[in-house]
Amino acid sequence: MHRLFSFGLLLSLGACALPEPSGERYVVYFEGSSAQIINSAKDVVVGAADWAKRHPDMPVIVASYADPYGSQKANAAFTRLRAQAVFDGLVANGVLANRIERREIGSVNFQFDSQESRRVEITIGHP
Repeated sequence: MHRLFSFGLLLSLGACALPEPSGERYVVYFEGSSAQIINSAKDVVVGAADWAKRHPDMPVIVASYADPYGSQKANAAFTRLRAQAVFDGLVANGVLANRIERREIGSVNFQFDSQESRRVEITIGHP
């Protein structure tokens, strides 16, 4: 009886120790001078939307960036259009629009390749 109780206690403690996911981050990259979501990035948006739908209480943040090349006006436009493209993709895949917060960051420097800066990060929850 003591063994059975110990085993049950361990099982219940183990179930309590399973962490609830705190969040997930996805990155959508863009070609230079473009706000068009490329085919390989469409799967990223679909994956993010699926994760967001499975965790409806978590916030969804879409943060958009541009590379440091070009004019400030052009980079601001790309930042806005890229954020909108990802926003639209998330909504088209079932994420409620009022759940999505947009942050237009703008031009940022990159470490290795300018594509690092031409991105939109989708953050769901707090990864």
